[in-house]
Amino acid sequence: MLVVELVERAIVDVLGVEPDEVLPHACLAQDLGASSADIATLMQRLQAALSVPGLTPLCPRHAGLSGGAFTVEELVDLVESLARNGRATTSAKAPTVLVEIGSAA
Repeated sequence: MLVVELVERAIVDVLGVEPDEVLPHACLAQDLGASSADIATLMQRLQAALSVPGLTPLCPRHAGLSGGAFTVEELVDLVESLARNGRATTSAKAPTVLVEIGSAA
């Protein structure tokens, strides 16, 4: 499963939004209505889905993102960096659809 698919499914499940609402530029809090508790649940679900031992916790603040004021694309970048590097960072140059969960990047 691609990271972008994992993130989109988790957002749909946790926030109860329609898949067509989960656009790359959509802000989790403002556009999709995520509360702080929703963000925490979403991060826990994504961290569990990665299931790679020794990874640092998935936390938007560690990557310079604040609360729910980040976009779906930024969350995908964050999860990809964690899957690839074992730590949460963001990079505008990171591809958002090429990393598969469980693959060697």
